Amino acid sequence: MFALLLLPFLGQGQMVFEEGDWTSVKAKAKQENKIIFIDLYTTWCGPCKVMAKKIFPLKEVGDFYNANFINYKIDAEKGEGIDLNKKFGVTAYPTYIFADANGEFLHQAVGTFPADGFIEEGKTALDPSKQLKNLVENGENIGKEEMPAYLRYLKSQNLPHNDKLESYLTSLTSEELLTTKTFQLIGDLGGRRPEGFTYELMFRHKDGMSKVVGEQRMDNYFFKLFLEEAYSYRARKEPYQPVLDKVNKLGFDFAQKIYDTIELGALIYTDKNYAAFAEQAPALLEKYGSTSPELKYYPVFAIGSLFFLRDPALEKYVISLAEELVNEEHERASNIYGTLASGYLRANRLNKALQYFDHALQIATTQTEFKGVSDQIDFVKKRQAAIEAGIFTFNAEGYEKYNGAQFLVKYMDPIKVGKYRTTPPITITEGKFTVNGDNVHTPVPAEWIISDNGKTVASGKVILEPGSFKASPNEGLDFYVENAGYNYEVLYAWMLNPRYMEADKALKAFETDSNFNMKDKEMEEKYNQLVESRNKAKMGYVNYAFNSKTDPMIKLLIAHEGQLHKDSKKGADNLAYLKELYPNHILVKNMEKQEKK
Repeated sequence: MFALLLLPFLGQGQMVFEEGDWTSVKAKAKQENKIIFIDLYTTWCGPCKVMAKKIFPLKEVGDFYNANFINYKIDAEKGEGIDLNKKFGVTAYPTYIFADANGEFLHQAVGTFPADGFIEEGKTALDPSKQLKNLVENGENIGKEEMPAYLRYLKSQNLPHNDKLESYLTSLTSEELLTTKTFQLIGDLGGRRPEGFTYELMFRHKDGMSKVVGEQRMDNYFFKLFLEEAYSYRARKEPYQPVLDKVNKLGFDFAQKIYDTIELGALIYTDKNYAAFAEQAPALLEKYGSTSPELKYYPVFAIGSLFFLRDPALEKYVISLAEELVNEEHERASNIYGTLASGYLRANRLNKALQYFDHALQIATTQTEFKGVSDQIDFVKKRQAAIEAGIFTFNAEGYEKYNGAQFLVKYMDPIKVGKYRTTPPITITEGKFTVNGDNVHTPVPAEWIISDNGKTVASGKVILEPGSFKASPNEGLDFYVENAGYNYEVLYAWMLNPRYMEADKALKAFETDSNFNMKDKEMEEKYNQLVESRNKAKMGYVNYAFNSKTDPMIKLLIAHEGQLHKDSKKGADNLAYLKELYPNHILVKNMEKQEKK
């Protein structure tokens, strides 16, 4: 929820979303006899932003969805979005709902997709034989005994279940309601905020349910709901005292625990004081751990996977906490190790990732866990093999306008400081070409060039990574590499930012103006202002990434891209820091050589 907001690039052929209210959207769907596509997102959801930035603007995606659906996007936590979120039982983001013209559920998809996968989901939604609504209709005839299992199945498939849950709970007698089984069902499937049907039901019956599950367990149920509510206030940068006031008014005694928990989290999310968090967290767990054991895994699940690599003290603490939970035979033991492994994988520390994925595999208790971890291990091993081989390959298409021209890549020599290598020129035929290079055992910055009869007709930046990647002119870039994380994190994040694109467009228009003359002082001043505006748009992201990203390789690449070692105030400190991270890396050596000149 604290990720950098990267606004979508508004290109040609992108998905077109209706701007009216829900009633007007349904009316248009009836008028055009189309299914409604709904993007239910939140402002803090990183994957939502990825889809909005990378997939929705694509021409092939826009052509398909604009032709077949009435597209509508809405914040799931505001206005009508809250009602739609409840109606469709959404529990993960992004969730895409396909509804009929009356606004009733037909199908849904969850998560991020490549362009072709996203289009396939749309094709599935258009096929009545594959729509989820029709696949689960037999659930209407399920009896009371089988209903809890059926409800859990619906949730596991990210299918709407709120209405069915409410109907089931309403049908229960007092004896059937006040059971551990029902308490667990509500805890697993009910709402996550102190509002709505399940919350009100539990509040009305809290005394009776306490006699069944125990007062502490009942108290923890409400604590987690109000904690989540307070977190939402904090995320919106609003005072959460009203939540604490409500807690006290209702007679609960955990207002101080909510305050302590959230303020401890602020050390991570607001103050960026990771060492202080590692120092103070044990005291909070000692104070509240006996009454709220779930707090023991908050640092691992809610914080560890995102932040634990930003400070050695925090990393050490989170790992010790994870191992403590596993030794207690915690029910989520495999997932705890898997979370740590995923954090190391995201930081490109592959040996550590493999170590913890292997730990997770050894204690996996279900076939689903076993397969998921096994797939991750295979991915890490393939990544290691690619790095060891050091070969990069680009399979490019969509370059018909350059047919007959030649493509090559110029990149840094991995051994000789200040030297470069160039791939053999490849002729573009029928808009396609494949280019290979070697000795890339680590990501390095490079330049791609398209030349025709010795004249450069197009060129640009690219980050080379070991492995094979698809490339095409896409998203406003002449050479866009698919599924290459470092290109996105180091280059595309600022190249495709609307602020940078606007500044770049203004500068290029000024440069190509027939009246442009650098000898004119006013024009020179205007030109310098435009250059500075574009540079600020880029450097805003460069500095953010250098200070905030957990992957040390991103820090190194972005520092080289932004020439942070030449910063007049912090250049020496930045270079010293990079030498600690990668003392023998070719990029560090090149930056050192530049400093000596």
